[in-house]
Amino acid sequence: MNKDQLAIIANIRKSLNDQHYLNAALPSAPFIQLLDADGKLSHARVSKDGLWVDLVYDEFMPGDTVLFYLGSATPGIVDYEDRFTLSEEKKIVALVPEDTINRLIGQTAFALYFVNETTPSNFKYFDVIE
Repeated sequence: MNKDQLAIIANIRKSLNDQHYLNAALPSAPFIQLLDADGKLSHARVSKDGLWVDLVYDEFMPGDTVLFYLGSATPGIVDYEDRFTLSEEKKIVALVPEDTINRLIGQTAFALYFVNETTPSNFKYFDVIE
């Protein structure tokens, strides 16, 4: 991650109490199907393959690069990232390893992505439980 991306991550960590934050000018937040209505992710529901996260943005273009990030609200516990280059699809499916989710049990976490290194998405905030 570059310093601008790290600054955005730091600002999100400061504002995680605003769970319903939404900036309509930014790409939509990552979609995590396994979240319950209270914004909790049960580790027990995560498959051994990992946690599937959908990144969908109508403005995705072929050749766009996407940096997906999932991290803990507390710095240093989990910082997971993955990079993608789009061919023709408008959707990316990221797979977060199960052991990464395991390290987040009892923590607050969030996910977002960056399009072409500069444009951050809205973020998804959630608690990880057993």
